[in-house]
Amino acid sequence: VGKKVRVSTPTAHKLHSLIKPYVDSADEGGAASMWPLVRRVVVRGPWTELIGQTVLVDAPGVQDENSSRGKMVQSYLKQADAVWLVSNIRRAVNDKSTKDMMPPALRQRLLNEGRPGALAFVATQTDVLVRSEIIENLSLPRKSSIERCAIERNAYTKRRLILDFYSGGVDYEPHPAAAAQRAEAEKHSGPVCGGKDGSRLGGAAGQDDDVVEVVE
Repeated sequence: VGKKVRVSTPTAHKLHSLIKPYVDSADEGGAASMWPLVRRVVVRGPWTELIGQTVLVDAPGVQDENSSRGKMVQSYLKQADAVWLVSNIRRAVNDKSTKDMMPPALRQRLLNEGRPGALAFVATQTDVLVRSEIIENLSLPRKSSIERCAIERNAYTKRRLILDFYSGGVDYEPHPAAAAQRAEAEKHSGPVCGGKDGSRLGGAAGQDDDVVEVVE
């Protein structure tokens, strides 16, 4: 506690093994974990994608039980040029941690500064789905392919996240592109159904302007 530990290795695979004890729980059920005592882990390497002093911060979220980590996340949010919110697509629409990290004040500031795209949603595991469930919840033709089911679910998730961005008292009317994007999302939102996995699904796919970016 109160000390810095430095490790160095020529390969990414070896680096992963060396830093894992500091960022993840121990593999053995009864073994003690070090990560609750770690304030920050900084990884540096010769990565061309990060040239230009670009820094990526993998934050645990604002709902972390450790208050010190929660405060650190808030401090990074105030300094960040862009925020990526990552969530499993099965719960992306109702993810409380995701919603807590985009308060109305932040969304309004991004709109006023003309850069709502600085807040991006990354929906993971889009290739994991139950075809029959998607068909039922979205009222798709019974013979719909897995590909179409995935496209329809992705489109609905994108529309719902866009509508969430503009909700909660955010004044988007002075911004024509933002107003048009919300109107388009509302136009194609369709009925909302409850999925068996707790997610919310519905509607048919439509075309949206990427003012607020959603990455699948």
